[in-house]
Amino acid sequence: MKLGQIERDDTEIPSKIIIFIDELNKYGSKDVPKNSPILRQLLDITERGRSLGIILFAAEQFKSDIHERVKGNCATHAFGRTNVIEVSKSDFSYMPTVYKSMLTRLEQGEYILQNPIFRSPLNIKFPRPLYKQFKNG
Repeated sequence: MKLGQIERDDTEIPSKIIIFIDELNKYGSKDVPKNSPILRQLLDITERGRSLGIILFAAEQFKSDIHERVKGNCATHAFGRTNVIEVSKSDFSYMPTVYKSMLTRLEQGEYILQNPIFRSPLNIKFPRPLYKQFKNG
């Protein structure tokens, strides 16, 4: 082996795989035909993924449009700002009114996290990038 060369075992399988999906409401919607190969894969990932070491991160505009089996197998939800019509739907019925109201007024970089390990939803805010924190002299 030469200096700087890394020995690699090509037969090694990763223990975790992370999949990112944007626009989940397009691929995992209630309206997608049941015979859609993408929907079948999404259902398989959400229903069996944890036991296989597969983690799914997905983003969508409207949680209420997502297939029930996909939503039902998600442990953590991060909500950004949305509208009153969306928070009035049954997907948000468990959420206290104060959080529903907050969802309609969140700023950019601000989210509400919901996970079973938390007693109530958490309001988090990502810091502004350093170059945006100070006004020019």
